[in-house]
Amino acid sequence: MLYHAIRLKFLENEYESAYEKILENKNLFQSEILEITLLYLQKKLGQTIEKRNNQMRYLKRQILQYDYQDFKKHIFKHLQEFSNDKEQTVFRREFPLESVLEKLPQNMEEQNRFTTNLLTDIYQFQFDNCGLMGYKNINAFEVVALHNTQDLITMYPVKEYSKEHAIDLNHLNEEKEFTLTRRPSQIEKFNHRYPKIS
Repeated sequence: MLYHAIRLKFLENEYESAYEKILENKNLFQSEILEITLLYLQKKLGQTIEKRNNQMRYLKRQILQYDYQDFKKHIFKHLQEFSNDKEQTVFRREFPLESVLEKLPQNMEEQNRFTTNLLTDIYQFQFDNCGLMGYKNINAFEVVALHNTQDLITMYPVKEYSKEHAIDLNHLNEEKEFTLTRRPSQIEKFNHRYPKIS
């Protein structure tokens, strides 16, 4: 009940009251989450003393002073060309990342956001064939932004999403033929380079 009371204070932008309630109920939070939540509230209340530096954890840096280029570096791990994890969902190479990022701010509508925690809002977007998990197609992605802002924290493809709430961005999809490609094996490369002579 106390946690939800604090959540309501966040949703109503009553940050001073939320700050006081958290200080009175520190035991509700893990130490790492408590630290970052208090930092977020201090920033909202104009009480931050710390300066941003690159040795800080990513979310802490972004709360102290948002940097869009830092966000772009952060999402590299969700791009097909930079990921080696077959179980992770990744954006396809053909995904038009730059044009999607350009259009996101005007499509992040309040009625379509999910506020599942204190610090961030989640937006879901439908975009057919935007991602892969192994050899399976993914048709949607999520964007996480700092609460009540358009400061993007991360984005990644998702298998499951709410079709009623997801914002359709398929108009940005260039109707490309997406094919599942795999790298040729060493034997296939050899046979291609040295075809059989009959």
